[in-house]
Amino acid sequence: MHLFPIDQIEPPSFDNLDPAQGQAEAVRLVRQIAAGGGRPGAYLWGDAGFGKSHLLAAGMSMAKLTGVEAAWLADSKDKQQCNLLAADDVEKLGEADQQRLFAFLSRSLDGEAAAVLIAGSVPARMLSLRADLRTRIEQLQPVRLGRLADAEMERALIAYARRCGREVNVRITQLLVHNCPRDMVSLAKALRSVDQFAIASDRSLSVGTVRSWLASRSQLL
Repeated sequence: MHLFPIDQIEPPSFDNLDPAQGQAEAVRLVRQIAAGGGRPGAYLWGDAGFGKSHLLAAGMSMAKLTGVEAAWLADSKDKQQCNLLAADDVEKLGEADQQRLFAFLSRSLDGEAAAVLIAGSVPARMLSLRADLRTRIEQLQPVRLGRLADAEMERALIAYARRCGREVNVRITQLLVHNCPRDMVSLAKALRSVDQFAIASDRSLSVGTVRSWLASRSQLL
């Protein structure tokens, strides 16, 4: 029997959010905005793997549950009107998406009942976007999400295993955190992959099994 579900990743929610530095303020803001307040919105920024995408997705899920009309920027062209717009990796937006985001932000900053949740990797003033759009993003509440310490990542991975109904030795999580990409989606995939490797090789999920799995990965690179 598989130790971890292999068919899907946990849907992002506030319940399975990991305690990154600076995240308490971000969670408070996103919850407020998703409930229909906090206008004009927030700009979350920081390096990849720190929880920005998770927070945006959790906020959008909460908005739907609370009856707030919400849409992702990529889907907004198919909706006549919405009260909450979310845009991830904002620095990668093309011209058409920048124009849609600019128009929505202008509504929000003009006092309409509309708010935005935006995420990017750098401070708003450093975004490589149209100057008028960048200026409007700078007017949002900025929150920086910081890097998780190793011990925090390990605890988050143990918590994920417990949500799957299992206990994992901390030495296993230490090995994965030190040898895999430092974001929870990648680490959860790694843990499930180790589980499948253990079953295929008729071994228990142990430190030795993780070392063998890591060695098998390095041979494929």
